[in-house]
Amino acid sequence: MSLVDKKYDRLLPALDYLTDEVVLAQAWKKAERYARWHNWYADVLALDLSVLEIEAALARWGEEIKDPAFRVQPMQLVPAPKTCVWEFPPPEPKPKPEPEPEDIDLDSLMSEPDEVNSGAWRPKNTGEPQPLRPLAHLGIRDQTLAMGLVLCFADAVETLQGKTDQPDAATAHRRRVYRYGNRLWCDWAGNGEVSAPQARFRWGNASTYSAYFEDYRRFLARPGDIARNADTLRRPDRTIYVVELDLKRFFDRIDRGRLLRRLAAIWRLYARVYGHRDCTRLNPEFIDAARRIMSWEWSPEAKTSSELFTEGLPKGLPQGLVASGVLANAYMLRFDRWMGRRLGQKSAGEGVIHDYCRYVDDIRLVVEVDRNEDEDAVGERISRVVQGLLDRYCMGLVDPFRLEINEKKTKIIPWADYALQGSASAQMAWLQGLISATPDQDSLRQATAGLDGLLWLSEVIESNEKRHENPLALSRIALPKMDVRDDTLKRFAAYRLLKSFRLRQSMATEDQDAELDWMPVLDGTSKRLLEHEMEATARKLIASWSRNPALVPVLRCGLALFPSPELLGPVIEALDLKRARGAEIDPHERAVADYVTAELLRSGAVEIGYRDPEMLPRRCDLEGVRERLARIARRELRDGAEAPWFLRQQAALFLASVLQPDADLVAGDRIEDYKLLHDALLFRKPSSQNASRMVFAGLIGQQLGANRSRFATWVDDILNDLPPDERNELAV
Repeated sequence: MSLVDKKYDRLLPALDYLTDEVVLAQAWKKAERYARWHNWYADVLALDLSVLEIEAALARWGEEIKDPAFRVQPMQLVPAPKTCVWEFPPPEPKPKPEPEPEDIDLDSLMSEPDEVNSGAWRPKNTGEPQPLRPLAHLGIRDQTLAMGLVLCFADAVETLQGKTDQPDAATAHRRRVYRYGNRLWCDWAGNGEVSAPQARFRWGNASTYSAYFEDYRRFLARPGDIARNADTLRRPDRTIYVVELDLKRFFDRIDRGRLLRRLAAIWRLYARVYGHRDCTRLNPEFIDAARRIMSWEWSPEAKTSSELFTEGLPKGLPQGLVASGVLANAYMLRFDRWMGRRLGQKSAGEGVIHDYCRYVDDIRLVVEVDRNEDEDAVGERISRVVQGLLDRYCMGLVDPFRLEINEKKTKIIPWADYALQGSASAQMAWLQGLISATPDQDSLRQATAGLDGLLWLSEVIESNEKRHENPLALSRIALPKMDVRDDTLKRFAAYRLLKSFRLRQSMATEDQDAELDWMPVLDGTSKRLLEHEMEATARKLIASWSRNPALVPVLRCGLALFPSPELLGPVIEALDLKRARGAEIDPHERAVADYVTAELLRSGAVEIGYRDPEMLPRRCDLEGVRERLARIARRELRDGAEAPWFLRQQAALFLASVLQPDADLVAGDRIEDYKLLHDALLFRKPSSQNASRMVFAGLIGQQLGANRSRFATWVDDILNDLPPDERNELAV
């Protein structure tokens, strides 16, 4: 017999569920886990404290939602880099006056090192500044409430989108499955043939979204499969193209008011079809609560940095909100169905659109047109067709919320070329299978070699993105035409290289007898040889990041693979050039350096060296890395207001993680909790107002390795100074 109350069998969009402590507890679990491990920025200490305070917080949050005066906290801004190619230009030669022969000083003929300036590492000259992502940082309460809203609509939204795991692309097309990105992790009932498939979101589980790689692989494979079938049925005077479109600033342009109406329409349709006819309309109290949860606004401090973004700070779905992915899918569900209804229709002006699918803001279409039509004209016409539907879909909205095709990213690929493209996605799937199975040394070495090849391939794609003007086909014979973007390849390779090397190291043999080194070397199990390979790979990953600073996960993987001051030092040197105070540095480039420095400190606090430290290569210097990061952290806290708030947070976190609390740390600018943590590590006496929160901070300090016996004495002293009622409440 199930121990779960029947009311939780399926969640409904009703205020009773939205404010229920059980539902909010699961929403918190999902939001906390995703924000900690997948968000571009995370306040780790706030997430840790929420674990200790969650029981009391859930009841409070449930009551707050019901209050008509409730508002979410203002969002803080974290400017994060978007993809952009950077370069290391050669120094410009300095003109020197021609000396008279008798004035020549032999010492002056000796070469002097060039002075390093911020221009030694910069974005490639495109005429535009480094693009930035307006990343929104929301507190765990507001993340939880938004996720609670998602839980109420999850089954309806996912059911109407359809199951992505279909036998083949033709079946997915026939069952009107068009969306592949940001799909929730669901169980499915019904096979789609006899009965309509119905999704059931695992709302009691910590996982939120389905595996990224599986959905992305299906999305990449679908246009090729559909185009192959269409090519066998076309007339000789027709041809097949795959058109790739991109939606500009997708999340920023989603109107929240219309989103809420879309959610209501989705629920009405779902309720009529799947047996909830008695509650097809949303209760006004629920709608008001949902509107309050989505009343996100930027903080006054964030608005002072709006000039970093060409269109100012967006007012759509926040980038950084865990729930944004599924809410964006709900917003676009009706449009995807509009596109689906156009498939197969013959039009003299447009040809035939055989298929449409979408992965977040990336759209792929398979079209059939007359063979003699100009390739670029076909792309422009299909782009106009989709834009026309988008204009209808956004009718009545003001310009900042009108969805728009990014013409610069439109691509049209003849099926003949598309079929011959190197299938990086297929190779990625094969490598994923090697690592995910029960691997042995041979399969791991094979996987490492394949991942290294993908990393090399991503560099080749990046270096050949510029247009080749030479008319000879021979000049382009080796240029790869891949079905995966270079930055996606880099991230995929970096994560899997780190995992495969760790697995290989656990199987490596110690080089105990120098005379027998040849034996483990021959089969690749020599720890010494493996560690050399790990260092070389770490250097490749860091070099790859240096050519696109948005790839911070690649940098983190490189330093986690081989933590060494020799590798960290050049990174810090380059970042410091972009962060020098008083220098005339482009503010966009300074923002990139601030963000990367903050992420380095966060990685040093929670990742580098903390997973199987005994498995680190022997030539690593983990303590040297931590001391270098500690110097940076102390400098950022000393600089005070000159360092952005998120960088100061991560600096305080890192110093606490290595048990180097700052006795002079001043509370303020969103580091109040970090001040409590540092004071707890110093065993300072708290004020009566923050005694309980400081004890919680002290508990986190114990996880970092602080003195346990002294901590126990410190807590006893705090409890003894509290009134009996407060003492009992804290003890409980």
